[in-house]
Amino acid sequence: MRVVHYSTDDITGGAARCAARLHSGLRLVEGVDSTMMVDRKRGDEPGVIAFRRPDGLLGKRRVKRRKRAIRQSLERYDATRPDGFEPFNPDESPYGTEPLDQAPRCDVLNLHWVARFLDVESLAAWLPPDLPVVWTLHDMHLLTGGCHYDHGCGKFEAGCGACPQLGSVTAEDLSSTYWNRKHATLRGMAPRSIEIVTPSRWLAEEARRSGVIPETMGVRVIPYGLDTELFAPSNRNAWRERYDIPSDARVLLFVAQSVENRRKGFAHLSAAMAQLRDIHGLYLVSVGKGEPELPPDVNARHLGEIRSDREMSGVYGMADVFCVPSIQDNLPATVLESLASGTPVAGFGIGGIPDMVRPGVTGELAGSATGEALAGAVRRVLEGSGDVWSSRCREVAESEYSLDLQARRYVELYTELLRLEEPAPLTVAP
Repeated sequence: MRVVHYSTDDITGGAARCAARLHSGLRLVEGVDSTMMVDRKRGDEPGVIAFRRPDGLLGKRRVKRRKRAIRQSLERYDATRPDGFEPFNPDESPYGTEPLDQAPRCDVLNLHWVARFLDVESLAAWLPPDLPVVWTLHDMHLLTGGCHYDHGCGKFEAGCGACPQLGSVTAEDLSSTYWNRKHATLRGMAPRSIEIVTPSRWLAEEARRSGVIPETMGVRVIPYGLDTELFAPSNRNAWRERYDIPSDARVLLFVAQSVENRRKGFAHLSAAMAQLRDIHGLYLVSVGKGEPELPPDVNARHLGEIRSDREMSGVYGMADVFCVPSIQDNLPATVLESLASGTPVAGFGIGGIPDMVRPGVTGELAGSATGEALAGAVRRVLEGSGDVWSSRCREVAESEYSLDLQARRYVELYTELLRLEEPAPLTVAP
């Protein structure tokens, strides 16, 4: 079985890393030949190839012209777009069908996060009638008029327009244009042309709510997997000594690609820290772009960006609790990484977080999206036994989120599609 994955990146961003993990897991399955094509290749994972961008004069001019048109459409909203949101990405790619034209021969095509690399119009124009397509959603972008998370807006159900993330008050704005184009293209494709896979139950329900996705298109849930030998409990004191953190500190960990992303909820964690000042030896460790602003009396250490999975596992392992105060999220890979490293999680019961954080087993959930409620969840974790938490977290990670299990679930799906059986209804693969 030959599978080709498409992803804009191979190692940059959570979606890219999750796609690459699935690719590497499939390469370990006997009888599966997995290849991954990316627009921007920065890692050295075997089987990952870079898209060959047009190098002829006409090809370069064509791409440049398309990029300029996309940029000009978005620039109209530069003055109105609020701060703190993720990029608002178009539904089109400057490359047209060219990345797909370079696809190695395959039996199944698996798309991932492909913003600015592939688009549905080009896919519809290129797709052979007998080639099954699986589209793994890592966020809401396919479902919306351009945002990757709607922050509760809900307009993606019926057409977008007057987009809050563009700062627009016009019904027929760019978000409406993008949404309508996706809607028309997907509904014009043959029934069952694409099988949608989401890592969380929440995102599957959002896919069903979106007017973009035809009722004939299958949607199922297959959670992420990760290498539970790479992410594993480590020597806590050794890692704390490495980062000059007291061995007796009560360490809270926060990880985000950017602390300025309002969806990641650092403001709630900052408010929770104010509620936890009475805890002796409280220490906040953060990882990601941009050092968070905290009151001067908070003991904190910002480690910046960490690209090594092995080092990240050590960082998770030196924490007493991993805090995930996201106000909207799919199935954060950071939570899985923390559980596999033996560290319990405190966060809000939103999105796919409750799929992984089971109160009293792998962590605690706050009753509401407030700093005070988050502080309560953190206290409940800290009041428990670290060894008991670690054992339970590790057990769940190994039994439910291993790379091998994820790969086998995808192979079962590919096999089902290749046999042309009717896809199963919305379910979690066994």
